[in-house]
Amino acid sequence: MPVPPKSLNGIAAGEADRLQFAFTSPQTALGGSRKLRTDFPALAAQVKTFERKYQIGEDLKKVIDLVFTDKNQIGVFIDACAKTRPGNGFRLDLGPLSKERVDVVKAAVAPSSDVARVDATHQGLAISPQNSFAAFQTMIWLDPKVIIEYAHLLGR
Repeated sequence: MPVPPKSLNGIAAGEADRLQFAFTSPQTALGGSRKLRTDFPALAAQVKTFERKYQIGEDLKKVIDLVFTDKNQIGVFIDACAKTRPGNGFRLDLGPLSKERVDVVKAAVAPSSDVARVDATHQGLAISPQNSFAAFQTMIWLDPKVIIEYAHLLGR
């Protein structure tokens, strides 16, 4: 009788030892004893590259959705990135934000830290009709070529 699916375990395909276990377990259960010719570290590296490629786009989409409330602005932003000289970063100035809002922005950008970063410097007290708060001048630096690469996911 087959094992119920809820009793089965998943694997982390980006980890060579787990991947090797996933291949050798069925082989052993079926009585096989030959050494597998698969280069598991190389295969795991390919899996990680694949996963990262698609995760970057999703992470950037979260950042862009947080920054731009008007979807038309996303197209303007992507066009501006396309006009940026190669090797130059692209800066989004978010203006003065509260510490809490800066923390939200930093959390959104953190997974994309290899293609984006947040700079926030304390600017003093900001006063608005609704409240007052410690203001942090906040900027997000992005790699424009990555924005162009994932434009199709960002709302373009």
